Amino acid sequence: MHPAATGAAADLFQGRHFGSIFGGITFGFGIGGAPSSWLGGYLFDKMGSYHVRLILAMVAIVVALASMWLAAPRKVIARGANRVI
Repeated sequence: MHPAATGAAADLFQGRHFGSIFGGITFGFGIGGAPSSWLGGYLFDKMGSYHVRLILAMVAIVVALASMWLAAPRKVIARGANRVI
């Protein structure tokens, strides 16, 4: 898992259930990553290049970014004297 994903998850999902949420995110990375190597090899065998695999990876990145944007909080909550969360 990329450190930026860990930081983004910590910023978006705070509280006492963060461990469960982060465990679900990590599980999702494993579920998505497990078949990707096989799929890349299969597509290379069928198509003769990795172009389709690259396009699928770019689509997955756009979907991930859109999901993170949709999950982001829309308002900032001020807590404490100079602290903004």
